[in-house]
Amino acid sequence: VSALLKSCGKKKDIHQTNRIYSEIVKKGFHEIFPYLRTSIINTYAKCGLLKDAQYVINNLPLRDVVSWTALISGYVQEGKGYEALKCFQQMQCEGVFPNSVTFIFILKACGGSGAIDRLHQTHMEIFEREILVSNTLVDTYGKCGSIKEAQNIFNALSARDIASWNAMIKGFGINHDGYMVVQCFKCMLKSGLKPDATTFTCNIHCNSGLF
Repeated sequence: VSALLKSCGKKKDIHQTNRIYSEIVKKGFHEIFPYLRTSIINTYAKCGLLKDAQYVINNLPLRDVVSWTALISGYVQEGKGYEALKCFQQMQCEGVFPNSVTFIFILKACGGSGAIDRLHQTHMEIFEREILVSNTLVDTYGKCGSIKEAQNIFNALSARDIASWNAMIKGFGINHDGYMVVQCFKCMLKSGLKPDATTFTCNIHCNSGLF
């Protein structure tokens, strides 16, 4: 069924899509195989049947990021950026977090509709996510003893928050490099950031040999 829907989407076969959807509902496949719900939304969207796609997602008991992204991409591909942004807003209101694919289509929607405020907001969301992932990588590489890898990621960051510096300081501490802990701490102060409780804890642990 999933393969048939994918084929219908490529051919934009509306008649066959409706037939398959009727069979899915009739046999209850959408209840047994939740991923088919997303396939239905995606196929309707590719066929340009956005009202049908919207109807399906509105009646889902659980809407995940894949389902929302399928609908958002459909609106964008049809040149309906405003509707795509409305879906994005509703998705976030429901507590569903966007993934990288969602962001790509939202950026396209912003460009198509000239929504500069939404563009700025999305830019900040992407930026914050990038920092969060990078900070986690620095911390993880440090814990694994790959301090050079951690330092390479840290140096490549376009912007660093207090968590970035703390992860790097902690990494040097775990790897028993007290000199670099001090140097990193000094560089952080020069950057204008103020240390927090975590920063001091990392320094204390390093100086006391607890790492």
